[in-house]
Amino acid sequence: MKCKYRCSNDIKKGKKIKLEKKGSAAEFTYTVCYNDYQTLVSNYDKIYDRINIALTLCGAVLIILLNNIKFDPLKIWSTFSMLEKISVGIYFTLILASATLMVVAVIKLLLLSRSNTLLSFNSNCITNDNLFEKSAKDAAELVTRQYIVVINDTYDKVNQKQKSFNTSIVFMVISVLAYAASVIILNLGLK
Repeated sequence: MKCKYRCSNDIKKGKKIKLEKKGSAAEFTYTVCYNDYQTLVSNYDKIYDRINIALTLCGAVLIILLNNIKFDPLKIWSTFSMLEKISVGIYFTLILASATLMVVAVIKLLLLSRSNTLLSFNSNCITNDNLFEKSAKDAAELVTRQYIVVINDTYDKVNQKQKSFNTSIVFMVISVLAYAASVIILNLGLK
């Protein structure tokens, strides 16, 4: 996973974030934000594990699917009745749809396997903003604000990647179902 370390725009532009005097909640929220960030990064990494498994499975299914396409019915096309010709047409439509969907799923999974740049908390902000000179509450509040920016960015990327992964899995399942239907049509319609 590639992480791009940078501060939020407010600190990057040199703006001072106004720290409001609050109770001790700043130190508590820092811990909550840090744990939330760790959970999001863990979920992001787990998506990659699932992508690798699905990609392997898709590749194997695609090889099996392509090796089991039967072109024999085309050789004796002229001897078929109208019902058999319709069955062959449906078979080839389903098998081509199945192969196409599986190829699309593989391509989507390959694209998903590329890593996104994640916004991450840059501890250099602590030095740049002289947090050592501030009170613990003020420092915790500033760091918490940074984590909130990072969490929102990471959350969006995790959701986007999960949605794309789910779409790829749907394509894969539809492809397998279309392949199963084509085998049934071939076995029932031509025998």
